[in-house]
Amino acid sequence: DDPGHDIVCSAVSAIAITILNSIEELSDVSFTLDCDQESGNMDFMFKESPDIKAQTLIQAFVIGISGIEESYGDYICMTFKEV
Repeated sequence: DDPGHDIVCSAVSAIAITILNSIEELSDVSFTLDCDQESGNMDFMFKESPDIKAQTLIQAFVIGISGIEESYGDYICMTFKEV
């Protein structure tokens, strides 16, 4: 295994779990989450319009993941889809 891959997986997992738990604890909006452990894909979708707390937490997630992507772009690609 490539050490860069392990670092990225650990960092993204820690940020994602923290943000999702925070949305669940601090916000009243519901969401769906689908994770594929083999591919590493994570699909997250709000079931309703996010409140300001959820929006702020998602912005924090994007900032955190973007920083990882800048340093370890060979191991991570973040895409956004508005639905």
